Amino acid sequence: MPAHFRKNAWILAILISLVACATTKNPYFETAPSQYLKEDKARFSQAMETQKKGQAQLAIDMWQRLAKEHPRSFEVHNNLGMAYYANDQLSLAIEELHKSHQLEPSDLRIKDNLMRALKFQTTLLTENKEYERAIENWSVISDLSPDEKEKISYKIEELEDKIFERAKQTNTMEDYKAFLQNYPGSPYAEMARKKIEDLKNSALVEATVSAPKPPSDAVKPDPT
Repeated sequence: MPAHFRKNAWILAILISLVACATTKNPYFETAPSQYLKEDKARFSQAMETQKKGQAQLAIDMWQRLAKEHPRSFEVHNNLGMAYYANDQLSLAIEELHKSHQLEPSDLRIKDNLMRALKFQTTLLTENKEYERAIENWSVISDLSPDEKEKISYKIEELEDKIFERAKQTNTMEDYKAFLQNYPGSPYAEMARKKIEDLKNSALVEATVSAPKPPSDAVKPDPT
């Protein structure tokens, strides 16, 4: 099977798994906030119906207008985020879900939606070898889900291993220093320090060997 087909099949499997998890709980807020005016409640319901019909882009446009008029509505930001998610716009989905979570941090539905989007994006980042961004996502997920901290720490360590292996391939002092700066608490930090010292010592030896030797005194002729 060609590589791009394998990758697409793998991503499709992830999507199916995430959708299966999502079916256990409705990810949307289907009822408009009670403080909305009658007209806005009707628009909220219309956007929800449009979303259910699978008209993702139209639903996004409707949720965007509501979000602009009701910037502190966690319900609207959540629904807009999930509309983006359904339309494969992960970065925008996470941005809106972050807003929703900040407005209502205790709501489990919003937290689950945000974690689902972050995990999916993290999987794609890892597949694309964007390990640094994947680690950033795992750190956010760890804060959202303290119960998963230990499991996530292993995932982060695996990614740090990949980043360190990449630094070993380039074997430059700059890459080892960057690793130490970004991951000072990593299990590989001491190895990075050792690599830096080895490179320093190698450079010193090379400089000593290649340094020009001082001219020797001319041999004076024997007067006899």
